[in-house]
Amino acid sequence: MISILKILLIPICFFGWFKDNRSPATKSFDNILMQSAKILEKKYNLSAMGSGGSAPMGVISNFTLSFQKNALK
Repeated sequence: MISILKILLIPICFFGWFKDNRSPATKSFDNILMQSAKILEKKYNLSAMGSGGSAPMGVISNFTLSFQKNALK
């Protein structure tokens, strides 16, 4: 009985972690955030350290990016 449970439970847990359950608004918000970070990293020689923001009701109200200045080479 336990081995049957393990056989069924392990794939459900393993493949459940890879499924993206985020809403389309959240996915587009993350996409905009990543694109903005990449543009600013290239333009100002920075490294992104963190990001965050809010999109209540699917409308982006604000987002925050944190950067670290790269040393001149």
